[in-house]
Amino acid sequence: MSSNLLSEMYEKLDNCILNMKSSVYLFAKNPLKDFSRDRKLGFVELIRFLIAMKGKTIRKEIRKYFKKSKKIMSNSAFVQQRAKLNDLALPYLLEAFNKSSCNYDTRLYKGYRLLAVDGSDFNIAKNVNSESYIKGEGNLMHLNGICDILNNVFLKIFVEPKNRCDERKACLSMLSEMTFNDKTILIADRGYESYQFFAIISGIPNLDFLVRVKNSGTKITRNLPMKELDIDVTAEFRTTQTNEDKEAYRTGKAIWIPGPSKFGKDKKRVAWTLPSPYRLTLRVVRFEISPGSYETIITSLNRFEFPIKIIKKMYHRRWQIETAFRWLKYALSTIHFHGKSEEFSVQEIYARIIMYNFGMRIMMNTDVRQSANRKHLYQINYTNGFDLCRDYWHARGRPPWNTAELLENTILPVRPDRKDRRKLKPKAFVPFIYRVA
Repeated sequence: MSSNLLSEMYEKLDNCILNMKSSVYLFAKNPLKDFSRDRKLGFVELIRFLIAMKGKTIRKEIRKYFKKSKKIMSNSAFVQQRAKLNDLALPYLLEAFNKSSCNYDTRLYKGYRLLAVDGSDFNIAKNVNSESYIKGEGNLMHLNGICDILNNVFLKIFVEPKNRCDERKACLSMLSEMTFNDKTILIADRGYESYQFFAIISGIPNLDFLVRVKNSGTKITRNLPMKELDIDVTAEFRTTQTNEDKEAYRTGKAIWIPGPSKFGKDKKRVAWTLPSPYRLTLRVVRFEISPGSYETIITSLNRFEFPIKIIKKMYHRRWQIETAFRWLKYALSTIHFHGKSEEFSVQEIYARIIMYNFGMRIMMNTDVRQSANRKHLYQINYTNGFDLCRDYWHARGRPPWNTAELLENTILPVRPDRKDRRKLKPKAFVPFIYRVA
């Protein structure tokens, strides 16, 4: 990799921030007052600093980023400045940066762009009066993300309190804001399946889906034999309860699904907002993953281009979004929040996502030299690579070392088919008083 890539990526992100300055009133809570005066920490430097922050205390972060003593401000000054940002600023920056650098995301699978959708929880400071408080668990924010799993970048995210999160609804909301110029496949795990979810995605141009479902979780999979299969199932969905409908439900010709009230009343559960009746054909794939254990996939993909063997491999690729969440939390210190409010926590999640995409686009376009004398193939050590990319941003693109050369030599062996039992344990918010100095 040449240093040109580093400087190009730095300029793209920095230009996005500078372009926001020309319409700063759109990103301020008080457009007539906020960011109107020259301060040590103006709008541009504030955004740059938020992206550069790691997991140390605010004082240490300020001293490291603002090396000139005349630029160093108090902790209170930083908090007051960041409080002026509204909730549009960092989401807008993420969108602008993705648009300006999408030409680096070139990896496709059989001509398709592969996206995965999933969610992850983030522990924030405890506040029993906050909307995100859950008794017995503390305060949790839930990140919903759509990730390009071949290029390892987040295209869209949505953050909300854990106790009112709806991953399926959040996914559809994010998809409604996206356009798909390339043929695209959305891969999702259990929890996203619903008839309306399948129907809506089927109507989006250039978008197919591949969703893992419970073996007997839906009416169209409940009576299927527990063996390897690949079949098309056509179902008709209705929301009404006429005598004709009831006979169709009884004979299995149609499936009843709760729709909106005909009289405009609020209903506790509405699972269908599309026309009624509605016919939908779904491809159901079931394959064995271990003796006597099966997984079921519902997809819109063509079986001749994507047979069972390919479907199985493609679903396995979904795990990359779980790896992305791990890098986001631990390599980029997103388990360490500098603010105690929900607002500041969401700010920092967006800032870390922007740094994640910045670093990942650099590393994914870095060639690792392979040697015939080595036993394994090698790849970038992403954990150390994120540190180098963030240090490059810290140094305003002018570090005292050759970042490109260091990245090329920050490598790890690739050991395929390794297995390790997941070590699941509850996480808690880590206050600064308990962090390593």
